Amino acid sequence: MKSSAASMIVLGAMMAFGEVTQDGGDDGWKIVQAADFDFDGMADVLWNDTRDNLFSIWLMEGTGPRAPGPVIAGPPGDGWSVPTAGDFNRDGMADVLWSNAKRNRFAVWLMNGASVLTVGPEIPGPIGDDWTLVPSVSDFNLDGWSDVVFHQAKTNLFSVWLMNGATVLARGPALYGPIGDEWSVSTTADFNGDGMSDIVWGDATNDRMAIWLMNGTALLARGPSVSGPLGIDWTLVTTAGDINFDGMADLVWTTDPPSLFTVWLMGGTSLLGQGPLVAGPEDDDWSVATAGDLNGDGVMDLVWQAQNPPRMTAWVMRGTSVAMAGPVIQGPNAP
Repeated sequence: MKSSAASMIVLGAMMAFGEVTQDGGDDGWKIVQAADFDFDGMADVLWNDTRDNLFSIWLMEGTGPRAPGPVIAGPPGDGWSVPTAGDFNRDGMADVLWSNAKRNRFAVWLMNGASVLTVGPEIPGPIGDDWTLVPSVSDFNLDGWSDVVFHQAKTNLFSVWLMNGATVLARGPALYGPIGDEWSVSTTADFNGDGMSDIVWGDATNDRMAIWLMNGTALLARGPSVSGPLGIDWTLVTTAGDINFDGMADLVWTTDPPSLFTVWLMGGTSLLGQGPLVAGPEDDDWSVATAGDLNGDGVMDLVWQAQNPPRMTAWVMRGTSVAMAGPVIQGPNAP
């Protein structure tokens, strides 16, 4: 379904942030996240166009869009992008997280389905240079509200900030990551079933990963370094989730070209089992954009994306294998 099916309204010649606007008409649209924006138990697809500072939420039913949402302008000024989304006000609906690395600012926009409910204030990030928001948010203190993580590459420090809606509840201490210069925070999720999120470290240069269990803003346990899949150019998908219904998050690795993925079943900090290598869509233009429960069965599914023009396809998973590959869907303003 093309985005022309969405309601796109020009509210005025001077476009303010949060306004619904006409699509910018380029191929800069990329899928950011799959999360439940309308409280129906099924993940929806969040698109972001960083060139024109726009975003759009497509409400999904399984492998297809039920209602592509309007195109909405982001915060004023240059440098803003949407790294991820999560439920910041505990209403069961995902919200949009904005980041501006140039200005060391971030903001939470509370959403009501595909519409903006509240535009949160700009919040300064940690003091110092080179801090970036991790493109994954989740609950670290068991209060049901998403929290954010910052990482500083040059010192390999990280910090968990507990959130209260669109404002900061508590800034966690700066903690050192694994020894070495190549590590970065890949994603966050609950890997030991205690209801609190943990940190996944990735080292793409040396093809390895490690899971650190967290207790709120404090480190609980450092997991061992684990070698990634055999071969080159494997990366961790920045969304982790339960794919075998055991209550603990699992990992998805992907590489392109060729378009391949594999699911790793995790038990805390340990690898329980490696799924088979599975080929993605037929041509080499596709990559795994994100993952989320698209059909409400409690396990993680995959969302693929291709560019020029933007397209997507949703694959429903059954454990480490594909249950159903959805149709190719044209992205916002794609011909």
